[in-house]
Amino acid sequence: MAETDNIKGFISQDGLLQLKRYQYQSSGYSRLDNLMNVWWNVVVEFVPLWVAPNLLTLSGLLCLVGSFVCAFVYSPDLSTPLPTWSLVGFAVAQFVYQTLDAIDGKQARRTGSSSPLGQLFDHGCDAIATVTLGLTLCAAVLLGGSAWTLVLMFSLQGPFFMAQWEEHHSHCIRTFIDVGIVSVGVTEGQMVSIIIALVSAFAGSHFWLTPLVTVLGQSAANILALGGITNVAHVVVALVLIINLIVISSNVRMVAKHSVSIGAFLAACAELLPLGVLMVCAFFWRTTPVFERHPFLAMTAIGLVFSHLTTQMIICNVTKMRFSLMQWTLAPLPVLAVISSNPRSLDGYLAPKHTNWLLYGYCILVGLTVFSFVRGVINQITHFLGIKCFSIVKTKAS
Repeated sequence: MAETDNIKGFISQDGLLQLKRYQYQSSGYSRLDNLMNVWWNVVVEFVPLWVAPNLLTLSGLLCLVGSFVCAFVYSPDLSTPLPTWSLVGFAVAQFVYQTLDAIDGKQARRTGSSSPLGQLFDHGCDAIATVTLGLTLCAAVLLGGSAWTLVLMFSLQGPFFMAQWEEHHSHCIRTFIDVGIVSVGVTEGQMVSIIIALVSAFAGSHFWLTPLVTVLGQSAANILALGGITNVAHVVVALVLIINLIVISSNVRMVAKHSVSIGAFLAACAELLPLGVLMVCAFFWRTTPVFERHPFLAMTAIGLVFSHLTTQMIICNVTKMRFSLMQWTLAPLPVLAVISSNPRSLDGYLAPKHTNWLLYGYCILVGLTVFSFVRGVINQITHFLGIKCFSIVKTKAS
């Protein structure tokens, strides 16, 4: 294919050439991965050879999107208990997603259709899944529009971004780390989330609101209350946060290990600036009335911005491109936060419905941006490699 025939887009010409040379490198599998691999190897044999690997990945993601839509319909405030059938469906959707996400690579090897696009599509879907899964989980444990919702979401999304950031500099992706005798990774986290959904379904979501004083006694409850931890849900989120902070610190240490100098390490750390800005703006926005009225929508917008940042980092991994610090999807967020906290900050009065419209507009804008970005990148890669995204192209050699 002539270079002039390539579609112009996010990926540069040099990036497309690097894409062809990309080799996926993983650090291996956790104990639970090896156990689940028995199941995954059985399932993949039932998949017809004409089914494209990316179609499996997308099907799994759509299962989580279905649970996400149910959560939005039944619990837009993240405080209304979800129906039992919805919670059971959420647990099943997570297991299906985990299975299809694990066998897509196996299907690619079975059909001889492995490509860098599969890596990008797989991790891109994972980036979106952190939003759909995370928010449905927040609704399952009734976190509402509290700061704990942001803590849980960033505890799920932050490590995923950091794993891609680490790969960008170490050229190897780690899906788990060992913390003492325990492996902490993607599969382990998914299993914990499935268990939480099932507990909510059969014990009731209000179980997570059980005051700690009834579980631990007054003295221990008073100590934990100093950190804002007052019920069972808060304990779970705090544990998730602590574990993922350990994971993130491991990511930072690994990047430092692979940096040739202090200057190179600081330059790598500068790439985390957009994520830091997103977190600060999100916590500030949470204190505003519009966030309290529409926590689900607000968190969806924040989550989609995160997905946009992460998918760009994933693309930079396989194309050896620089990650841009200039992220225009972040620009409206501080403005929205200021306007929402002080409706009279602009000339004239902004009624609650006006700040609602700003939220709706921002959510739609970010959603369309992510869709357009992903679609453009897929078109670029498929055109350059001469493949299709959702079907298997048979070459003469094959």
